[in-house]
Amino acid sequence: MYVSGGEETKELMIAGQRLHIRPFVMGWTSKSIKELQQPWLEVSLLLWTEEIVQYYFDYVLREEHRSVIWKLMNAFSHFPNQSGVYFTNDATDGRPWEALIQNDLDNLWMFDAAIINKENKNYYQVIDESIFFSNLQENELLIARKETWIKEPW
Repeated sequence: MYVSGGEETKELMIAGQRLHIRPFVMGWTSKSIKELQQPWLEVSLLLWTEEIVQYYFDYVLREEHRSVIWKLMNAFSHFPNQSGVYFTNDATDGRPWEALIQNDLDNLWMFDAAIINKENKNYYQVIDESIFFSNLQENELLIARKETWIKEPW
């Protein structure tokens, strides 16, 4: 496994919203996750939680940041990827990807939003509509946790 966490946090203005973002890159091989058939690269943007949520105890996103976060996710979804794009909090970071790789259905839904590519849509066929918003499109599946987003971000 390779970890590059030394990048500095940058204060950026995105769509009129000031956000603190730190890039983070991790590389995975079959030595760290035995189910991997090939090396994987995870590229993350770490956002300050206290800046984007209304209250630390409920993780509801501030309304002014929802569209910016969704735009960032959408931008990442256009890069070649094999697993999709996930928006998670600190506690669930990396779990949905690991669950996908390890066929761990219990942790597959450990995200607050996801843009799932067409190759992996079959893992998310049964969506609990009481918990998630969803929008099935031709090449991808959009999913957002209702209690985090309040309304559909797309």
